[in-house]
Amino acid sequence: MDRSDYLPAERLQELAAQIDPRLQLEPQAEQVLQDVADDFVENVAAFACDLARHRGGKALEAKDVQLALEKTWNMRLPGVPDDGGNKLLRKPPNNHPTDGHKQRRAGGQKKSSTYGGVKPASWIGPVVHSKRAYPGDHMTQAE
Repeated sequence: MDRSDYLPAERLQELAAQIDPRLQLEPQAEQVLQDVADDFVENVAAFACDLARHRGGKALEAKDVQLALEKTWNMRLPGVPDDGGNKLLRKPPNNHPTDGHKQRRAGGQKKSSTYGGVKPASWIGPVVHSKRAYPGDHMTQAE
C-alpha cells in the first residue's frame, strides 16, 4: 500500500470543497496532509496492536483502537462499544472549575503570578553580572 492510499488526493479535494468550493489545494499541501494522515493511522494502529498484545488478545479489536485514540488523542468514536457491549458514550471529563476553585478565585488568592510565592528572576529586576566567574575566584592562591 502506497503511503498516499490512506487519504487519496481526490478525497482531500472533496474535503476542501466541503469547506469552501473555491478552495484549491497545492500539491505540497496535499502531500503534507497525506503524510499527516498516514502517520496518524500508522501510530494509532501500532499503539492499538500494543494494547491488544498487552491484554493477551490474538486479534486487534475495535476496543483496542478506541483505547489508543482515547489515550493518545483524547478522541472517542461514536458507535464503538465499550467493554460491556454498550454503545453509550462515556461522559466527557468535567473541565469546569470546582466550587472550591471558584471560592479561592473570588477570595483574591491569585497564585498564577508567582511560583510557590517566589517570583521568577525576570520579575526581580535586572541581572547584575559579577566579574567573578566562580565563587572561589576571589581567593588568592599562595605563591
